[in-house]
Amino acid sequence: MQLRNFQGVLEAIRSARVDQGVALAHCAQSIELSISGFPQLRGLVVRRLVGPLVFRRFARRGFMKHALKAQIPGAAEIDPNTTVEAGRARLEAAIEAFRAHDGTLAEHFAYGRLSRDEYELAHSMHVADHLGLSS
Repeated sequence: MQLRNFQGVLEAIRSARVDQGVALAHCAQSIELSISGFPQLRGLVVRRLVGPLVFRRFARRGFMKHALKAQIPGAAEIDPNTTVEAGRARLEAAIEAFRAHDGTLAEHFAYGRLSRDEYELAHSMHVADHLGLSS
């Protein structure tokens, strides 16, 4: 299953497993940071060359595979006791905030500058990977 937009994400997280609260909160954090700014950015070569190539590959395939235990560099640690209900609520709120945000989006810590549509795709594929829905 491919998730390519937030509507698909909102439908998919309704059936998230009870052990996926931390993953949902992590995905929410990523969306929140795309608005407020990532605390640490990868080097310029990564953000201008490697990251965009990786993102384009994921976009072409329609899914991503990444290290599911990896933290967002410099971001606050997610509470390991986050329930699926709390993770789902945080993710829904983050999606709503992203949709309502009409300002400039922050540079992604690895992919560099992304358009609004590219960010929605990246976040949707990120959620799909964490939910085990990536092809």
